[in-house]
Amino acid sequence: MHQFSENLFQNAIDLNDTIVFEYNAGDDVITFSENVEKYIPVPVRIPAFVEKMSYLGKIFDSDIEKAISYFTSGENPDKVRMEYIRFLDFAGEYCWYQLKGRVEVNDSSRPVSVYGTLAYVDDETKHQEEEKTLTRDPLTKLLNDDSFSHEVAVYIEEMPNDVIPNLMIVDLDDFAEWPKMYSEISSDGVLIEIARILKRAFRGSDVIGRIDVD
Repeated sequence: MHQFSENLFQNAIDLNDTIVFEYNAGDDVITFSENVEKYIPVPVRIPAFVEKMSYLGKIFDSDIEKAISYFTSGENPDKVRMEYIRFLDFAGEYCWYQLKGRVEVNDSSRPVSVYGTLAYVDDETKHQEEEKTLTRDPLTKLLNDDSFSHEVAVYIEEMPNDVIPNLMIVDLDDFAEWPKMYSEISSDGVLIEIARILKRAFRGSDVIGRIDVD
């Protein structure tokens, strides 16, 4: 799994019980981290994955179309994508898993690979996460542009007359060049860490959002 550094790969498994995967669209092969064998009865490496998934019986029938679209669509390659799909576990029950990852495309905008994580979620968590996707940036978990504008408007409306609001904008210089120089994963990691710093540094009543790419 060349997309992940060894440390990132191991941390995802050790800290979160998260299954890491990489799907090679050209060869139609999906490779999971070894801990998949603790949760879902599938081999670590599955050739012809999209071709087989309709009759493997490991994915809930009505989720097949969502799964195929997730692994083969080249739309919005710059965005972290998320989907919920039911997989058959070792108890013979279909359980919800959150697929989260990024699509890499070639110069013709055709998918080359999909890489990301697969994590078990219960029904309540799934519902809460789906609600968050409407208001939160999927990468940093900060408020998205629309929600940020709404929260700021509410904040100003409810603010006492003798309080002067402050606005701080953090802008990363030449960020458009970062993915080319340091890779998409490293650039994403910078944004995630900056979001963590801001959440630690500010008060709970402050409004923090991601209002642009950088």
